[in-house]
Amino acid sequence: MAKGVKKYYSVQKRKKIINMVIAALLMISVLVVLITIYGQNVGNFVIGIETNVRQSLSLSEDANFSKPTTRLSAPGIREQTHATLADIPLDIENGSGSKNDYQKRRYFAYSFYLKNVSSIIMDYDMELIINKSTKGAISAVRIMIIKNGEKEIYAKAKEYPPEERGQPEDHIGTGIEEPYMTTPFLSSVTVMTETQKDFPPEAVNKYTVVMWLEGWDHECVDDIKGGIIRMEMMFKANY
Repeated sequence: MAKGVKKYYSVQKRKKIINMVIAALLMISVLVVLITIYGQNVGNFVIGIETNVRQSLSLSEDANFSKPTTRLSAPGIREQTHATLADIPLDIENGSGSKNDYQKRRYFAYSFYLKNVSSIIMDYDMELIINKSTKGAISAVRIMIIKNGEKEIYAKAKEYPPEERGQPEDHIGTGIEEPYMTTPFLSSVTVMTETQKDFPPEAVNKYTVVMWLEGWDHECVDDIKGGIIRMEMMFKANY
């Protein structure tokens, strides 16, 4: 075979390999984009239950339990800005489902119902855990749990000033007009736990979860921009 012909086929083969590599890279790029988009649009707050044969719990976004389920996924809020307790509406627990502040992006809020759909009185345990946290955003977050009108606010224990490290965030001296007390997270993974005793058949508890980045927190700084927080609340019936 002539040298010119060999060179031609060599060039064509090289072009074919390059095109295959480019095509492969394009496919990888598309996959990365899809995964990124999917990850950003998945609900940032998941509620689930564990049941057994004798006892059963059910979840619903509405009080009538028109669509009972064992798992709920609440839509998150992207590019959330800072806020404070005074920015949370006093009637935030009214209604059901998602109540995110999409206009000003100040807070996440979600209400749902838990029902005993068994025929016996039961106890149940609830645990709120942190699935993912990046860029230190968890240090500035506030989580308010409202159960049947009773409210409690949780936050990571103080990190600053050093002499108060480990104490509850009380916001005294931060500039908040009406400082409020918080309950420290139980650990770096567990926010809080609860045990409900003697939950009778057909009984319903309403929960509202509100989350915001406390603007007066010392850890609410530019470094946490773009951070992600994902949480899960699990219920488990027990004897």
